[in-house]
Amino acid sequence: MNMFLLAISNYRKGFRFLLEQKLSWYFIFPIFVNIIMFYFMIKTSAYVSAEIISYLESTLAGADFWGASFLLKIVTGGLVIVFKILLFLVFAYIGGYLVLILLSPVFSHLSETTEKKLTGNDFPFVFSQFISDVFRGIKLALRNGILEILILLSVWIITIALGWIPIIGQIIAILGQVLLFLVSAYFYGFSFMDYTSERYKLSSKEGIKLIKSNRWAAIGTGFPFALLLVFNFWGIGIILAGFVAIISVVAATFTMLYLLQHKENV
Repeated sequence: MNMFLLAISNYRKGFRFLLEQKLSWYFIFPIFVNIIMFYFMIKTSAYVSAEIISYLESTLAGADFWGASFLLKIVTGGLVIVFKILLFLVFAYIGGYLVLILLSPVFSHLSETTEKKLTGNDFPFVFSQFISDVFRGIKLALRNGILEILILLSVWIITIALGWIPIIGQIIAILGQVLLFLVSAYFYGFSFMDYTSERYKLSSKEGIKLIKSNRWAAIGTGFPFALLLVFNFWGIGIILAGFVAIISVVAATFTMLYLLQHKENV
């Protein structure tokens, strides 16, 4: 738990570091990512809604009973609303990983810049290595996202199977939600911390071993980001997620440098 508190405290240090080192311009990038994500969400919503309406109109075109036109409007309107709600829920759930994937090049550069300003360590820019690091970050985000979905499905199955048992079912449901949140925080933190692992030439296997052995540090690193996505009212959580992620990367760099300096934790 000490590592959890250390990781959380590094958020305050990270935000102050961004301001003091004149790195706040990195907050520009989440604005572009938000525009891209919401553009595609709106376009997808409009396209599928139009397809639903077109399909129902062609299917019910021959209906000539009284009120058919009114019924068509009710059915199409209802289905479009349901689809938009489902799209928003899916977007809200995967939005965190979309942020990690789309901002991966920015995170890689920011983590390196943070260490350089913090310790003086200079890492010569090699384009091929930079591309490799970016793809590693993307692959890790996809891997973590898939694992999280599998864990989510497992918890849901257990909750449904035991949910009918009085009291025990309610306890399991609550514990399941807590577990899912901690899992999300862990995987998000994992992604933020791995940019430092890349820089120190740790293989994916070595990076996984390091972070798994310091899982509370990973949970603490991903905790604020995951919490923001849980309270995603009207999409505000997704909008702010990219900005918080910038701080997360700096905080994760602080935490990882601490872990690498204390080899007994590896």
